[in-house]
Formats: sequence, C-alpha cells, structure tokens
Amino acid sequence: ELISMPAIVKPVDGTASRGVSLGRDRGKTAPCLQEAFSRSRGGSILVEQFLEGTEHTVTAFCVDGRFAICGFADRAYHEKLRFFPYVFESGDTLPSTLPLRLQDRIRCDVESAVMALELDPAFINTDVLVTQSGDVYLLEVTARLTGARIATEVMRLSTGIDPLPNVVRLALGE
Repeated sequence: ELISMPAIVKPVDGTASRGVSLGRDRGKTAPCLQEAFSRSRGGSILVEQFLEGTEHTVTAFCVDGRFAICGFADRAYHEKLRFFPYVFESGDTLPSTLPLRLQDRIRCDVESAVMALELDPAFINTDVLVTQSGDVYLLEVTARLTGARIATEVMRLSTGIDPLPNVVRLALGE
C-alpha cells in the first residue's frame, strides 16, 4: 500500500514501453505484474505512482564537471492508453516545444541530479514529467544512450548534434 492507485508497472531493464502497463485497481493488477516480470531479463520490476502530465526526454554529456544538453524532446503519449492496460508511446518531437523558462528549470534539475549521482563522465538520458500545475518530476536518470533511435538518428537529423562519436570516445576512456 505504499503506492496509490492508479500505478504504472514496468520491467526495470526493458525498453520501448515493452511490458509497461497501467493498473487502475489494486485487485486487478496481477496481469500487469505478470507481463512486466515476463518482459524483464533480470526478473525485476518497478511499481510507480501514475502521474498525469507531459513527458520529456533530456539527453546530455557530463565530462569534467561540465554539463551540456544535446537533445530535449517531447514524448508523444497522447494515445498512451489506446491499448489499455498497456502504455503506448507513439514518438517524440525534437526539439521540445516547452517554454524556454521551463526548459531551463528542467535543465537545472537534471544537472543537479547528474551531479548528485556523480555521473561524470557520462552520456545522460533522463525522462521528465511536467504536471498541469508545473511540478517537475525526474522519472529516470541514467548513464546510457536514449532509445527509439533518438540518439542514433533523430537527434542528428533534428538538431545537427550527433552524440555517437563522443559516446564512443567516452567508452574508450577518452
């Protein structure tokens, strides 16, 4: 009973919304839990409070204490419950259409989290939720490439920034 309903259930090691579902009623979440476990390679899942709002992905590099964003995308969840109970993401818009003031606030929050987690040097991928009232929640902060071909194709095509050469340099310790 630590998580109120509705709740999001997802594998900790999944990608592309595979195994992610919404449980609306505590008594009917067993299929959601089973699906998440079946999609997890390591057999671990997360159960999170479901929050309404817009979702965004922020990608950045952090090297020698310097933090630089290379992508800020709006995630397309307008049809998120089309296949209920599964959560459906239909794409991303890059660059973000959020007001610049809000983008700056999110950038500061992401940078603070990256520094607190000591993710330096690293390529950073974050998922952020903004509620109607303007509250900002960091849903995920990871040291990995962004999925859904954002880091490998979309970012370069929409912003001109290609993070891959520098990600390879980081992996080689350069």
